[in-house]
Amino acid sequence: PSGAYAGNSFAIPISLVSKVVDDLKQYGEVQRAIIGVNITEVSQEDADKLKLPGVRGARITGVVPDGAAEAAGLKENDIIVSIDGKEVNSPSELQEYVSRKRPGEKASITYFRNGKRSTITLTMRNVAGNTDIVTPGMGAGSTVYGARLEALEPADMKKYDIDHGVKVADVSDGRFKDLGIKKGYIILNVNGKDVKSASDVRQATSGGKDLRSIEGIQSNGTIFRYSFRN
Repeated sequence: PSGAYAGNSFAIPISLVSKVVDDLKQYGEVQRAIIGVNITEVSQEDADKLKLPGVRGARITGVVPDGAAEAAGLKENDIIVSIDGKEVNSPSELQEYVSRKRPGEKASITYFRNGKRSTITLTMRNVAGNTDIVTPGMGAGSTVYGARLEALEPADMKKYDIDHGVKVADVSDGRFKDLGIKKGYIILNVNGKDVKSASDVRQATSGGKDLRSIEGIQSNGTIFRYSFRN
């Protein structure tokens, strides 16, 4: 997913293929831009209720805390109708446009809120939640103790009713694998400190501090705490 929406399928434009090729040549990794929202189709009921001029656009159903969209001022139920002056008729059109962008690039987004049309400037981020260009070895997230960690999606936060945490996207040889931490585990705090990113996890054990405990949510929804001696 582009960070805007996952669910619609569409033909891949030549321009997007060219971007992928350029990314691989220039950076060694495909650059995926994230705006930090979940979106869905606009219905006639939405158009009537939200006083829209027509049944088109992409309705925001969730906003990632501390993400690009929230930082720009977008909120749940806002209707995105254009990006960089290009009309947005559906979620897939927004997804396609965002997929052409890179982390750190800006976009002008026009939206409706309570019948009022507004425009904001948003800075694209990567899946780790910052504006850095992803380089080989960095991956989609950041690796800590042998585990690749990624920012939570709005769906995760809604499902588990949480406002912080970081998800284990993959586990290779390292401390986390030795502890039995598996893919899908959501880390909520490390050494008693809440975490929102891989850098938070790393910082909690920096400066010679021992890794004493990890608390989080397992894929079955249960809270599980790892405590250990060093």
